[in-house]
Amino acid sequence: MRQTRWMRTVIVGLALLALTVSVVLAANPAVDGNIAGDAGWQGIAPIVIVEGEPTDPNELLISDVYDIGNAYIRSSEDNLTLFGGFEVYSDSMILAENASISFGFDTDGDSGTGGPVDSGACPNIGAEYRHDYLNVGSGDYINRLKRWTGTAWEYHADALAAESPDYEMAVEYTALGLTEPKCMGIGIYFENRAEDPDDSVCFTWCPENGGGEGCTPGYWKQPQHEDSWVNPPYDPDTSYFDVVFDVDCEDLACEGKTLLEVLETGGGGEMALGRHAVAALLNAAANSGVDYLYTTEGVIQMVKDAYDSGEFEWTKDLFEYENELGCPLN
Repeated sequence: MRQTRWMRTVIVGLALLALTVSVVLAANPAVDGNIAGDAGWQGIAPIVIVEGEPTDPNELLISDVYDIGNAYIRSSEDNLTLFGGFEVYSDSMILAENASISFGFDTDGDSGTGGPVDSGACPNIGAEYRHDYLNVGSGDYINRLKRWTGTAWEYHADALAAESPDYEMAVEYTALGLTEPKCMGIGIYFENRAEDPDDSVCFTWCPENGGGEGCTPGYWKQPQHEDSWVNPPYDPDTSYFDVVFDVDCEDLACEGKTLLEVLETGGGGEMALGRHAVAALLNAAANSGVDYLYTTEGVIQMVKDAYDSGEFEWTKDLFEYENELGCPLN
């Protein structure tokens, strides 16, 4: 059949519309219980890494059958939805009757104003909201969002979506009392009531700011690269670490030291976090020329949370992963 010009225009327009819709839909994870096969998670680095050197502190203590795998969080600003999930090593982990998953959201960053994620894990997270996913047997699940009243958890709303065997969930920001994505403490707790031990992971998450590039501390400390610093606000000689990050140094690793001096300080623990935190901050700075995962506000909040908890290694590992993705600067 012969096509007129307007018919061809309509067909091309519909094709472009379909492509646009498919791109938009692909931008968000499909909550289908299959993280590895979900295009919506591609390019998103796991927050909690268990492949390779683990950042999950329980990784070496718990049988893989009951262990939380790589954990992911992704923010969708177009429809204000928070997606989360983690891979599993055995279907029996979630599919067993009475197995339960809890995601706790500390939306104000104050561990003293919220409730527990569970009976004892994640003590540095006071969750204002908690997402519970419970297998009650016979193929039935409870999928609900609870709110902390100050003394107990109460039902707040049905969660937007949840699926297993790879656990995935979606929660609208408005259901968490938020109008936009923000940094927050997140705790994940898995309980299989028929087996011990249980597992939990706790971390600070901040909204994505792109990602895929990062320059190392070694790059930023070289004198020939000082022209890459976004100055102001970050001057290698007059910007002090404890002031920029608003922290009290524990081991004198950064007390009275400039950002450049912290980059030049060797050692592990707090000192290693300091080096990668400065590199992360400079990578994230506006107009740095680096497509970095975190925002400057996110980097600062993550460092403050690390100092509040005294756990430096976890945050250092997250920054190190992003700082070594490849530097686009000369």
